[in-house]
Amino acid sequence: MRISASQRLWLRLNKTRPSAVPVTAHVSKCALVPGANVSSWIQTCRTYAASTKIEGKRSRSADRSLTIRLQKSRSLPVLLDLLQEQLTTFNLIHCSTAHVVLAKHLAHHRLGDSHEQGSLVVAKLEAKTVLLLHDAEPRALSNILWATAKRATACEGHSIWAPGNDLIATSKAQAAKKVHHFNEEDISTCMWSLATLRCDDETELIEVLALHAKSRLGDFQPQNLSNTIWAFATLRSNPDASFLCTLESASMQKSLGFRPQHLAITLWAFAKLMHQPSPTLLQRFSTEAGRCLQDFSPQNVANMLLAWTQLSYRPNKQLLRMIEEHCYRKLNGFSPHHLTCSMSSFARLSHQPGDAFLVSHCQMTLRTLESFTAQDLANTLWAYASLSYNPGHDILRDFAADLCHKSENLSPHELTNSWWALVKLRIISNSIAKRLAGHAKENLHDFKPQDLVVAMWCCVMLVGERCPMLW
Repeated sequence: MRISASQRLWLRLNKTRPSAVPVTAHVSKCALVPGANVSSWIQTCRTYAASTKIEGKRSRSADRSLTIRLQKSRSLPVLLDLLQEQLTTFNLIHCSTAHVVLAKHLAHHRLGDSHEQGSLVVAKLEAKTVLLLHDAEPRALSNILWATAKRATACEGHSIWAPGNDLIATSKAQAAKKVHHFNEEDISTCMWSLATLRCDDETELIEVLALHAKSRLGDFQPQNLSNTIWAFATLRSNPDASFLCTLESASMQKSLGFRPQHLAITLWAFAKLMHQPSPTLLQRFSTEAGRCLQDFSPQNVANMLLAWTQLSYRPNKQLLRMIEEHCYRKLNGFSPHHLTCSMSSFARLSHQPGDAFLVSHCQMTLRTLESFTAQDLANTLWAYASLSYNPGHDILRDFAADLCHKSENLSPHELTNSWWALVKLRIISNSIAKRLAGHAKENLHDFKPQDLVVAMWCCVMLVGERCPMLW
């Protein structure tokens, strides 16, 4: 655009670069007409510039005030009322903040499908966000993806609160376009979000993110690094060997800053990716785990123990004993899955827990037996038998009866393992053997050689017990 002499004078007086000013918008307000007093015109220009600056400050102040109000919404109803009141004035930062706060509230709020009015307000927020996403900065975009993934997790079973397909699709499309502008935190957040949303089919976007991450791994913080490795494993991505070695090297360098969750999910992810870390890294992680063991949650303990068994790594006896004592103190907070992982991992690591732990573990298992899946119960029985722990005939009979009710959901390997455990613990009865043998016959074509060998051993051990056989 050509700039006239009067326009250049106005710009020089206000010390503003021409490219940064919408010249026609300003100069048309205070045009210099022939014969006009120059000093009067200059004063008019200055007055207009000052008023425009004040208006801009007021607008920015109002925007910041609304963002703060969104951040300080203490409950879901308060947030929904604010959305209803102010949604028409939202910019992208407001939308991003609202999605993040909404996700946090939904994770702790008792949901129901009766809140139709609230879900309609959220739908309007999504629609506005979709319209604004094309101009989103990387941070706002990654925050919206994170919030969408958190909402999807919190709203399982409550479809009216779940994020809409348009928001998810548009967010992923914009991420693919702007991935080259992402910093390490944006990459990590985007990868975590895709994994949480189970976007396994987004192979092109995942590959681009992996390539971009590889060049910036040195700048990743421990949490960003562990989340990214976890995301690759959860998405069932198959990074090449050189990239996995690079991830391992970066983990080694950052390990001193790893918290319990970072240690556990990184080990779990390497096991899931079938990448065998070096003994040096495994030893370093074990040392760090021992140092901060008191801060490990039940989930962290379960993930770490499971990873060690899958990576064929056995930590020293002292650390295993410390983990046993830590589990013993925290058993009341263990879910059925945590109970199963801890006991089966101790068995696979050839660690014999003390009587106090075994008794408390059995009591917790009995107390939460109805919540156990068939897989968890089969693995628990296998662990008891492997450790030669017999909690008593009555308790084992309850375990066996519950297993029989759920046995249709067992894989061939779990079926033969539970059968082996019941025979070894001498709790097998005619009715139990008949039930398990029936399921074995139905799935015999899926048995692997090892499963067939175990099943045959069980049959041989039951000869003379008048129990049904497979032959």
